[in-house]
Amino acid sequence: MPEPFVLSPSLFPEGVVVRALRLGEPTEATLAAFGDVALPERLKTAIIERRVHFLAGRHCAREAMRALAPEYATMAIPIGENREPIWPFGIRGSISHTKRYAAAAVSHMSLVHGIGIDVERWMKPEAPTKLGAHITLPDELAPLVEASGLTASEVLTIVFSAKESLFKALYGGVGRYFGFHDARITRLDNGTFEGRLENSLTFDLKAGFPFEGRLARVESGVVTAIVWTRA
Repeated sequence: MPEPFVLSPSLFPEGVVVRALRLGEPTEATLAAFGDVALPERLKTAIIERRVHFLAGRHCAREAMRALAPEYATMAIPIGENREPIWPFGIRGSISHTKRYAAAAVSHMSLVHGIGIDVERWMKPEAPTKLGAHITLPDELAPLVEASGLTASEVLTIVFSAKESLFKALYGGVGRYFGFHDARITRLDNGTFEGRLENSLTFDLKAGFPFEGRLARVESGVVTAIVWTRA
């Protein structure tokens, strides 16, 4: 059964509330544990793992909203056109799930433009050869591997996760899909990473726009986080 899991408090600044669960094997009993969350019609025939992940993510989001502002706790979080969560007015947030974890982070829109959180399992050693060109720019991966001392597959996992967090954090301001090659990770260490946009996304988010985030290891994987703060 799912059990609460505390993510590193260093991932987010004050004012952001995070809730996470450690997930076991998906079962009907697991589905029943999330009876407070309605499953969308389009997911009712999905495989059980997909249903559990959706419900676990929405449960984390509700618990985070409950801690942030109790009046939001029972509000629905519909799915948008690009499968993004539609947050109640006044809230900015992000949801992530992987085989072992579900997590959500929320804050007041008066404090942040956007939030991104992403949890990933470590990629296999052959991933850089198979997936590297899809996720990274031609000269992006090698300098990060050399500077960090991590394996290429570990760095690729972190870069993938960081760009997923970036997409989630900026999507509300951009309003459309943008890809892995629209951003570059320029530095990473054991707890933080930095990057910049390679292409302009909006009037405010131009090529060269810098961003930074935080990362933490979890069992068998990594979690990354980005907060797009208000000036």
